[in-house]
Amino acid sequence: MSFEYFWYNSDKILSYPENIAFSVFSLPHIIWLVIMIFLIMLYCRFYLKGDEKRRRNMRCCLALFMIFSEIAKMCAMAISGSDPHNYIPLEICSLAEYLILIDAIWPDKDVVQQMLLYVFLPGGLMALAFPGAAGYYTAVNIFTARFFLFHGGIVAYVIARYTAGEIKPHYRGLWISLGITFLIAMAIYRFDVACGFNCMFLTNPRGNPMLKFLWDISGGKGGISYVAAITVFSGFVMHVMYLVYRFIENNRVLRQNRQA
Repeated sequence: MSFEYFWYNSDKILSYPENIAFSVFSLPHIIWLVIMIFLIMLYCRFYLKGDEKRRRNMRCCLALFMIFSEIAKMCAMAISGSDPHNYIPLEICSLAEYLILIDAIWPDKDVVQQMLLYVFLPGGLMALAFPGAAGYYTAVNIFTARFFLFHGGIVAYVIARYTAGEIKPHYRGLWISLGITFLIAMAIYRFDVACGFNCMFLTNPRGNPMLKFLWDISGGKGGISYVAAITVFSGFVMHVMYLVYRFIENNRVLRQNRQA
């Protein structure tokens, strides 16, 4: 891995005759995942061992880091000569940074907490597993680094809050989260169609293997059927997350009963 392409945008990288971008589950991707797992575990460890003051500071610092990373990305786009019209921060994980900031300042909003647990944690995990930067950037690149650190930050924040017992998932929150996500998706879809964008991948799967599968089974032409397929899949993922949370909670209760 070389720093030669660190400031290159996707247009420059894709213009090379040979493929120099990293791919999903390649060695560079695996290395980034290992780095993210280490940083997430480190953040959670310090968070769990901290008092309320330290936890509040850690929440606010991570929320501010994510906001400033958005600004840093825009600066990097200007330096690399990227077309600013190719990026609008209206992706589902882009919305996470604003809700995380709200949660960091007012950590008792139940709707925000449910969105973190059911929408943004699985969204962050899927982004790390199937990075949108793959196929467009090299492994050692400012945009790749920002992509992994940003989505790793989402995962670290939610896991730390959950493992500390500060946010509690409930089944009603699943449906509230799904309903809000659907309304957001429909609004963004109308914006994409009207302005020719692809925010939230609602008009094109853009190489994402899971979204490509949804695109194909929904007719391969996009439109409302594709958005509906994404919504159904999101509901399925949320139910999987609910079962995971229930399993964890049941184990907690069993351990507490054994200790008693």
